[in-house]
Amino acid sequence: MDDLVLYKSQRLISGFFQDGIDGSCSALGINEHRLFNMLIYFFQRAATENLFIAMDRRVHITQTELIEKLGVDRTNATRVVGVDDKGEDITVLDTWFQKLFKSQITIRNIILPEIKEEKLVVENGLIKFYKYDIANFGILSFWGRKNGVEEKTYSFTLNPFLVSLSHLQTLIEKNGVGYSKLNLTDLKTIQTPGALRLCELIAREKEKRGFKLTAIELEQILYLKLKRKNFTVARDLNALCLQVYNHFKTKISFCIKKTRTKEIESIEFDFVYPDDANYGSFKVGNVRMVKSLI
Repeated sequence: MDDLVLYKSQRLISGFFQDGIDGSCSALGINEHRLFNMLIYFFQRAATENLFIAMDRRVHITQTELIEKLGVDRTNATRVVGVDDKGEDITVLDTWFQKLFKSQITIRNIILPEIKEEKLVVENGLIKFYKYDIANFGILSFWGRKNGVEEKTYSFTLNPFLVSLSHLQTLIEKNGVGYSKLNLTDLKTIQTPGALRLCELIAREKEKRGFKLTAIELEQILYLKLKRKNFTVARDLNALCLQVYNHFKTKISFCIKKTRTKEIESIEFDFVYPDDANYGSFKVGNVRMVKSLI
């Protein structure tokens, strides 16, 4: 599907509907243009409130603000069409949001005034990404009182995502600054389908420049290899362990054991472990990689 692109207040937001939002837009009499006006408003608010600094930050927008930004008829938007499991009224606007977020709108590019171009910035050896994704954009709503008037507020959760692999590779080729100092926070923000390839790309580029992978980077690469399946995480001071369940409900135990200095001491795969040569396949047995083999 073609990208939807809208210029507004020197900000560019381009995106696409992965599944469409069926009749929910028509119910409110809005179109994509109005929708992106609302999204621009959201990002302006988020930028103003400096929420682009961590995962799971929220910006709150009231129902009145949304109705104004969407340009919909208030009577229709606030018409009650049901009751949720907590006994709260569900309005046309609520059902629109439910359908909207099930449809997974992906925002591909956001350029804020202080960001002149799509870019990845390295500051003090830490990578900061100026691009964000709301493919799994969260929406909460609750009732409150504002200036004595009962009002519903929507709380949006923003998740950051990485620039494209091709763009990142170009940046790496231009200069390798900062790639010797990836930290855990940088790596934990990697949530895209290309995250594993990205980590491995960084690893290869680092090796070319004579750097060794840190324990944290190796952890994250292995973590992402197993993240393709459902897992639970258990962590203590000296070990990171994952338990993964494949479609046969077989438990895969995976641990990285470290010394007190956080250097990797050994990596263990127990019971069943992924066969990297054949995606989706598993080998049976126990593998223990000691430090000399890592």
